[in-house]
Amino acid sequence: MKRLARHEKCLEKTAARHFARMDLLEFIRNQRVSVWWNGDERNEKLSAAFRDFILSLIDGKCDDAVRYRKEFANNCTPWLLCCKSFMRLAYVEYAYYCEATGKNLMEPSVLSVAFGISKRKKESFLDAIHKRLSKSKIVAKAYSAFLKFKRAEVLYYSLPIKNCAVCATMGAGKSTFINALIGCDVLPSRCEATTAKITSIYDKDGQNRMVGFFQKAKGRVGEICWDVSLSVLDAWNSNKEIVHLFLRGDLDGIGNKGMVVAVHDTPGTNNSSDSSHHKVTLDFLSENKMDLILFVLNAEQLGTSDENSLLREIYSNVVKRSKTDVLFILNKIDSIDPGKESLEKMIRDTIKQLEEIGYAKPTVFPVASKAARLLKMKAKGLDTHMTSKERRELALLIHNASDSQSQLLNATGIPCVERRIEEFFTTEGVKQ
Repeated sequence: MKRLARHEKCLEKTAARHFARMDLLEFIRNQRVSVWWNGDERNEKLSAAFRDFILSLIDGKCDDAVRYRKEFANNCTPWLLCCKSFMRLAYVEYAYYCEATGKNLMEPSVLSVAFGISKRKKESFLDAIHKRLSKSKIVAKAYSAFLKFKRAEVLYYSLPIKNCAVCATMGAGKSTFINALIGCDVLPSRCEATTAKITSIYDKDGQNRMVGFFQKAKGRVGEICWDVSLSVLDAWNSNKEIVHLFLRGDLDGIGNKGMVVAVHDTPGTNNSSDSSHHKVTLDFLSENKMDLILFVLNAEQLGTSDENSLLREIYSNVVKRSKTDVLFILNKIDSIDPGKESLEKMIRDTIKQLEEIGYAKPTVFPVASKAARLLKMKAKGLDTHMTSKERRELALLIHNASDSQSQLLNATGIPCVERRIEEFFTTEGVKQ
């Protein structure tokens, strides 16, 4: 259990440190500063110089920082006294970046050069820095925006992470199910096995796009991406040096209510062309303590030998040892012909099979992930991101139903799963 805890903390630390870095970089790059005597064009130059000054500090490029500081001062004239207030704000933001990301501050002598202050005046520059900033009217708006950003960051990163692994055999619709939770197309969801790495998706309410980075062997972190698309993920998945993908976005129906839910997408285990998929999934589950496992079952092919084998392995190697709870997702129920098959009987038979393996009182949620994904995308105005076939399918779905689109979404079963995940982590499912 100690080994599991170490892996779990390492996973959480990696995600928190690098997402915090991305948040801060985005805040700095979008930050606008201004002085009342400048026109719009000159204030744009002021903002650019201020931004580039802080980014140069972060990159450890003292010479560039000096150049941008002088450029900033030129755009502050004739009131050079306000420049010192903005430099204090720059120092506060730079120091917070270092604190949040575990980066060391520049050497004091180098910082003095970067900020253009002598060693003798450095103490007075830093003395009661927040008190001075709070009294400075010239930087009040920018300083207030930074404090608001910082409070939100501190609150978010203080929330406990609840880890939820999603497992399935190839073709069960696992990636489509996760895309339905997100409410748009992020993970590739073709018929063949598409997931070659562990992909961890961290929930953040209100984030309107997916951001992420990847990790190579021995914990080396690669490039960051501010808008992760299917093509980006395809490229990352095809790179054999990459072992883990970290993404963050808004899980549509799951809120940050005292927690951050992290959904970990695992490779389909029965890929005949790549046996490493099976090992990656089992190793991840063995080395990282999950709070919950979502097992996606394929309603079109229930009870296959591959599916039964994976269910037994997860039960004996994970559930039995770590007492991890499992929710079962019966996917693709919209492909069932009610005239030939009974959904109720299918659920009863599935529960019986799961009990025979050893799962105690299994709960099975029937869902139509693809329909849910399309309905959520339409609600967000993402129709243009659908294929022509998907748009026809959605139009037919809406045309044939007398219910509203919100009622149609409820009928897919996805909102029920989202509520259950929230309930699990906020009530009886949380294990201390």
